[in-house]
This record gives sequence, structure tokens and C-alpha cells, in this order.
Amino acid sequence: MRSEVRRPPAGDGITAGAIVYCRHYGMPARVMRIDGPFIHLVRPSGLEWRSARIAVRPATAWERKQYRALARLQAQRERGLTAGK
Repeated sequence: MRSEVRRPPAGDGITAGAIVYCRHYGMPARVMRIDGPFIHLVRPSGLEWRSARIAVRPATAWERKQYRALARLQAQRERGLTAGK
């Protein structure tokens, strides 16, 4: 029995820099780069990982808002760390 490779639909709107939702991690992230069937993702905290393209979809408006809020929180935390030096 031969298994078929599942491919994402053409024109799924996922490009480098886009905010997407990763079903494996259960959270939104920014696309760093696309490498064939894999997508390299990053969170505002610096967490990076690679996920199968079929496990990633464009983020909803709510998920994009959540990602931006996390980016603001991370920037605030980083400013707080450097303010004491």
C-alpha cells in the first residue's frame, strides 16, 4: 500500500512574514521562511520551530491580535531587563 503526500492547497496565502496558527503548538506565530513542505516559525519570545505546512493555517483576526499583544508584552519585558543596568 502506498501512502500519498498531502500537500497544502495552492494559494493558501502563507508567505514569509505572515502571522499563522500552528495546530501542533496550538498558538500563533510569524513565518520566518518556507522550506518546501515545512514552515519555520518564530514567536515574540524568540521560540523558533519547524512545522509541517499542512499543520499551519492563516491566523484569524483574533489570533493576529493575540500575537501583537504578545509582541508588545515581550518588548516591555525586554525594556524592563535593560532598564536596571
